[in-house]
Amino acid sequence: MGFGHSVQTMINTLRANKKLLPKRIRYFERGKDFEALKTTYRRHTAKLGGDQKASPEQLALIRQRVLEDLRSDRRKLIWSISGVLVLLSCLAYFSWPTNTPTSSPTKLKIEESELEYKFREYMNRGMIQLNQEKWFFAAGNFEEAVSLYPNSSEATYYLCYTYVKLCQENERSCEKAQDLISKALQSFPNHKRIGALKSQI
Repeated sequence: MGFGHSVQTMINTLRANKKLLPKRIRYFERGKDFEALKTTYRRHTAKLGGDQKASPEQLALIRQRVLEDLRSDRRKLIWSISGVLVLLSCLAYFSWPTNTPTSSPTKLKIEESELEYKFREYMNRGMIQLNQEKWFFAAGNFEEAVSLYPNSSEATYYLCYTYVKLCQENERSCEKAQDLISKALQSFPNHKRIGALKSQI
């Protein structure tokens, strides 16, 4: 398509648009004030049916359609929220770790070594205080050691021994000493040293 043909097409379009100008309908006349324009507007809208009022049946139909639209929007919202919740539940379920051990072997070894260290610390303190004849403080450390390792016959023996010393020298905790020796013999019935303490009370 050449340049001359494009220009001719444009000229023909302009001529056709110019022929349509007289056919336009003017609803407002130029130069009138606001009240006159308002009156003219009402007259023309009345011709187009603009002043017609809706009948009760039409209002009821409009109200019904509005309510149906609201119900439809509410259902869509509920379904959307339900879908999101289901999706989040699935993600949480599949992302949650399963069959995971509560403690790794390394962690267990560290905890056991810390427990052993605390046990030895209480035993060492108790022995030092036992040699210093500080029976009350020694008994406290041996009690801590026994609470960490109840199956330790060594800690149990020295705990009973310190209470026997408290009973002998200060006449304190004799009943406690007897009770400890009885329980110790139930746990360690063949322990001769614990059995020998019974006769010293």
